[in-house]
Amino acid sequence: MQPGDFGDSLRSYVGWSRGSVTSWTRSPERNKLVGGNAESRHLLSLAADVVYAPNPTPTLATAKRHAAKLGLRLIREKNKVGNFDHDHLQAL
Repeated sequence: MQPGDFGDSLRSYVGWSRGSVTSWTRSPERNKLVGGNAESRHLLSLAADVVYAPNPTPTLATAKRHAAKLGLRLIREKNKVGNFDHDHLQAL
């Protein structure tokens, strides 16, 4: 998947889920600052983080199924205290 295709899929997912993108393409410096993996797909514009407001947040199973239909892998991530923080989506 190319960055433009990822962007199209991401926009479709966000429209469906009523989410907001909080992080997409990152510079190496920003990626390091936020604790991102050195191999992060954010560096290639092939990953994004999404939050949801207002509720309801899609269930994990429903969100993963919808993301997969769009060619995306969804990982539900938690913050440092173990609470749901955001969904990370990346190209399959």
